[in-house]
Amino acid sequence: MPAIRTIAARLALTAAGPLLVACAFATPAGAQTALAPPVASAPAPAPQLVPSTLVAAGLIPTTVTEGQAVRLSTALVCKKGRGNCTFRIALKNGSATAGIDYAATRVTTHVVKAGRTKNLNLTIPTVADRTCEPAETFSVEVQSLRGRAARTDLGQMTIASDVETDPVCAAAAEDARARGEAGIE
Repeated sequence: MPAIRTIAARLALTAAGPLLVACAFATPAGAQTALAPPVASAPAPAPQLVPSTLVAAGLIPTTVTEGQAVRLSTALVCKKGRGNCTFRIALKNGSATAGIDYAATRVTTHVVKAGRTKNLNLTIPTVADRTCEPAETFSVEVQSLRGRAARTDLGQMTIASDVETDPVCAAAAEDARARGEAGIE
């Protein structure tokens, strides 16, 4: 395993216009929500095109609402010295699950020549499901495999549930609050 060194990575969210993302994920049949039992006869929701916008310029950590995509722009910097640098970019589950809450993406590897910088743009769509649930998290990670660089976690993403904008979830949350239960916030 290579020695861990310092990576010079800059990260900023970039503002962009609307982006259409095809969400081909569905809540598994029979999956339970936090407030309501599953309905066996209800079919899984059909995939839908969800307008996706960027939240705001700034550094990670950041929050998006279900159905939005996060667009990240980062610079992979390889210092002069011991040759080329190889970087591995991966998304790591937290309470959010790849393929269910956000688009599962393959791990990507990027080689940067010594003394150079490579600009990398990532788009990570999130899934607008119909499940009443609390906010969920995942992280973006850059790991050095070789060269004058090191592993660094670019930050944690939070996917906020659309509870307050979904009438069914909002009503269920209000009922839970009225009963004195924690419910979905």
